[in-house]
Amino acid sequence: MMFSPKSFPASAMRRSVSPRLFTTSSAAAHYAAYRPHQLGIYRLPDIHNEPNPQYAPGSPEREKLLEAVHELCSQAPLHVPLVINGKEVKTGNIEQQLMPAEHSKVLCTYENAGPKE
Repeated sequence: MMFSPKSFPASAMRRSVSPRLFTTSSAAAHYAAYRPHQLGIYRLPDIHNEPNPQYAPGSPEREKLLEAVHELCSQAPLHVPLVINGKEVKTGNIEQQLMPAEHSKVLCTYENAGPKE
């Protein structure tokens, strides 16, 4: 049995849903009975994430982070190679990446690829 336009839900009409989806044919009942999520009872395990570090002033996490940042800054400027298909490519077109917090310092240099590469 098909629904008539008068008995068809107005909200479905706004979403452009076809009235043919609301049939009571035996084929529709067959497919509705064998939806994959109804073929078994599933219970997912409880999910427990690791606690996120807060990096509060004076915390050990913050001290380790600041130590790692200072070590990285002492090695600057680093060179980031251009790797294409697992091979390092030298283009001669070298660009600089500035530090986000200190624009006067260069964090690294990198090879810039062009259409030829």
